[in-house]
Amino acid sequence: MPASATVRLESGSGSVTVTGVAAADVETSSGDVSVERIAGALKARTSSGDITGSALAGRGADVRSASGDARLAFATSPNSVAAETRSGNVTLTVPSAPYRVDVSTTSGDRRVALPTDAAADARLSVKTTSGDVRVSAT
Repeated sequence: MPASATVRLESGSGSVTVTGVAAADVETSSGDVSVERIAGALKARTSSGDITGSALAGRGADVRSASGDARLAFATSPNSVAAETRSGNVTLTVPSAPYRVDVSTTSGDRRVALPTDAAADARLSVKTTSGDVRVSAT
């Protein structure tokens, strides 16, 4: 698949892996989602499974898992990230920059290990109902 491609994938059951494309929109009912080197927008959804993203270079990401962990690592500073699980841990790693950070968990630990700025244009929203939330800088 060419690096300029925008990918849209759906799976009822099974893992999905996407690497080195311009943008990705991935959905699975039951299975893990793994994305790497996405240059643009990322949208990932799973009802049951982990979402893992590495070397992400897009300005935005929106990932949600009903039951599973979400782990995202950005190579370049994003402008908007929303990462949410109902039952699972959420870990977000971004380059050091000013971010407006919104983290929440009903049952779990919260750890934000980067400077936050309520007036920053870039926003990180990291939420889980049951699990730990970790936000850190590379």
